[in-house]
Amino acid sequence: MTELEFELEFKKRKLQKRKQRRMELLIIGAHLGVVLVLLYWMFGIGMVHGRSMRPAYREGDLFLYQRRLFRELDYGDVVVIHRQDLERDILKRIAGKPGDVIDLDELGHLTRNGERAAETEILFGEQDRDEWITFPYTVPEGSYFCLGDNRPRSEDSRELGAFRRREITGKVLAQFRLSSVK
Repeated sequence: MTELEFELEFKKRKLQKRKQRRMELLIIGAHLGVVLVLLYWMFGIGMVHGRSMRPAYREGDLFLYQRRLFRELDYGDVVVIHRQDLERDILKRIAGKPGDVIDLDELGHLTRNGERAAETEILFGEQDRDEWITFPYTVPEGSYFCLGDNRPRSEDSRELGAFRRREITGKVLAQFRLSSVK
């Protein structure tokens, strides 16, 4: 093989490697694009506004939630709620499922189907019941009764009634606290 043939062969291989590398990058980029679209479609990131979910969630906390793809909601699940009459999406905890009979005392203690619900990390206190719906309350089919953890400071199903399933747009999977404890 002459020097010229060797140089031509070297350039040819170099060009082939470049083409192969470009193709690999294109394939990786396409896969990454598909993954990002799927992640955006399946998951969302939100920020906590207000004090209605204290102490578990604080103002400024970020949360990762699964969009509309979750299965059955369960008691205690924290969900993202979107409703036209609300200023922004809100976070609340599932307290009642369709058909449940809900009752609340003046401090916000929950009774579900005649039994006191075991609730941890809930802030209770005197509350103005003038705006509340009438209790005991039966949760309509296709709806969920949702409460904030900070009962004296939460606008939730006590005033707004049960939230329809389609208004629950996500289920919180993880929480990220970016600021120090306040």
